[in-house]
Amino acid sequence: MILHHTRRLLLLSISFFIGIMLISAQDVGVDDQGNPNDPTINDRANACYTDPRFLNQCDTSIEWVCGYFVIRYDYGLLDNQALETVGCGVYLPSEPEPVQMNTDSSQASTVPPVITTPNCQPNGNGAFINAPNNSFKNTGENWEKYPNPGCTGSVTIITYVGTPSVFSLDGQAAATLVCNANAPGTTASQNPSEPNLYACI
Repeated sequence: MILHHTRRLLLLSISFFIGIMLISAQDVGVDDQGNPNDPTINDRANACYTDPRFLNQCDTSIEWVCGYFVIRYDYGLLDNQALETVGCGVYLPSEPEPVQMNTDSSQASTVPPVITTPNCQPNGNGAFINAPNNSFKNTGENWEKYPNPGCTGSVTIITYVGTPSVFSLDGQAAATLVCNANAPGTTASQNPSEPNLYACI
């Protein structure tokens, strides 16, 4: 009798936990392989799988690239400048309207919204690059490298000759998406001496 109740309790517990896991996976949706569509745990997460903004719109590689970056923006992993840099600014929410201060109608003032985008990013080798995350530079354009997190002091100029380049804190897969969005058919190749800089080859 006790064994029978123990089995029943065990089966109910297992069913409960499986149900909870299925519900939590449905909260964020799943990708095409059934994994949670959450970029904090799934490198393949893409807004094309679950976001209504992309419903019936992910027919081109550019839309898939934008879906990759938009879901990371939605989770707070990227800023609006990163989306604009890779050409996906159209998916940004519209800017808030300025706030009208109505203390006295004759002295109303407009307060613009504050949007901050830090551009001094770690390069992975103790130095810092003055660029937003997931930035793209055409062939011959310069990257500015500084010795401190304020991007002040002596600057070292890094120029990729003969190839576009990308600065990405999100790894080679994200850098490849940025490369491909701006220079179709290219992939990111990491620079061993500058860990967050990639050549688009």
